[in-house]
Amino acid sequence: MYAIIDDGGKQYRVEEGQSILVDRKNGDPGAEVRFENVVLLSTEKGVRIQGSELEGKAVVGVIEGEVKDKKIHGRHRTLRNRTQTRTGHRQKYTEVKITKIEA
Repeated sequence: MYAIIDDGGKQYRVEEGQSILVDRKNGDPGAEVRFENVVLLSTEKGVRIQGSELEGKAVVGVIEGEVKDKKIHGRHRTLRNRTQTRTGHRQKYTEVKITKIEA
């Protein structure tokens, strides 16, 4: 059994027991997170697609912690002054372990 959820403009294929990285969420490790926007739900009975069949369905997970992605470097140049500036950025994600798919 698996589900496809929509969170933060991105879609994730999830199964029970799986850990996923989603955009940063407020909450402490151990807090429960509910994903209400289920796009597709696959069970033994068949596949159900977004619509009235999926109203009230949700995917429940537990926050495991915060993770940083690899560093991305950028460079800005000023042509007339012959100067360069290097900048860096590390995106923060929240690691969520899927505990239950409410079907």
